Amino acid sequence: EDGPRWCPCPPLTFDRPMLLDMLARNGVTPHFFGVGCSLTLSQFLIEINRGEVQLFESPSDARQKELLRKLNVLHFHIRDSFNNYLVQTALSFPDSAATEKSSNFPMAELRPYEDEDGCTRRMLRELGIPFTTATVRYSTPKSKRVFDPTYPGVVTLSEH
Repeated sequence: EDGPRWCPCPPLTFDRPMLLDMLARNGVTPHFFGVGCSLTLSQFLIEINRGEVQLFESPSDARQKELLRKLNVLHFHIRDSFNNYLVQTALSFPDSAATEKSSNFPMAELRPYEDEDGCTRRMLRELGIPFTTATVRYSTPKSKRVFDPTYPGVVTLSEH
């Protein structure tokens, strides 16, 4: 396989100095966190320590340093009896008053203790849709590297 080898970050509880050190080692400027739509470093730490994402560092001998944030996301294509799709029209962030307009299919990140079925059941429960009335089909996961302005300077690898 071409490309850099990625080194998983140790599975431990991160504190602010450890995160700042990791960001510096991988060429990420922490000053952009908490500006505009980006998360604060404290919010990023909460996400890391909850196990919602996996972090990977560039190998120590890599020419270009990067920090990779990997997450598993499920997209939901939900239709009613008239074949109308449920579409997410806004996204609110629990820790802030910010609301982002969107027109996407609903999606959810897998939590550390969930598999696809558990995540699907949670999402349907949150939407008030009984799991027994739903038809669920899973597709083969696809990886996609994206720039997410919520995490400035960090590469996001989304598997969905």
